[in-house]
Amino acid sequence: MMRYKGNNSYVYNGDLSSGDKFAPLAMWIKKLFGRFVVASLLTGLVFCNEITSCLNINTFIEGSINAKNPGSIIVSTFPSLIGFGIGVYALTLVLSESVVSNFQKIISGKNNTSGSVLMLSSDLAYPMLILVLTLSVGILQGVFIDSYKLCVVTWFMLWYSFIVIIEMLGVLFGLSNNSLLDKL
Repeated sequence: MMRYKGNNSYVYNGDLSSGDKFAPLAMWIKKLFGRFVVASLLTGLVFCNEITSCLNINTFIEGSINAKNPGSIIVSTFPSLIGFGIGVYALTLVLSESVVSNFQKIISGKNNTSGSVLMLSSDLAYPMLILVLTLSVGILQGVFIDSYKLCVVTWFMLWYSFIVIIEMLGVLFGLSNNSLLDKL
């Protein structure tokens, strides 16, 4: 019986073996490392003033006025983004059989060591999970507004969420192209 391991499936590109064995570390690094680096750099930009003025320890600990409350941005916008993501995810249920089988042929034709058409599900489910986690972190940051460390984590999650939303839009673009080509 296959067990669900959402993040493992995401890293394994939807491969059926993701329910039975853990993806190798190299696949985790390949799939997630670049995104984490970009989110970290964007977070660093938010705190640029604090980083350059770390000689003055009080300025660094207090943070800047503009960077103190990313939780309010998240709480006000992410419910809509989560709703959008649920709608996109639901669209995969109505894909025609020919689109799904053509997609599987494309994946099988590549020299991948892993992957299946189930990557559509995992490539949409993982961003949804990140959006929900980011909303949770944003709510916590709103409660513990004076926590500088939580503020940094919240900014990181905000930027990382934008990266996975862009990935989700890429999946949606690919699906719409395949669906339109199928109608020719």
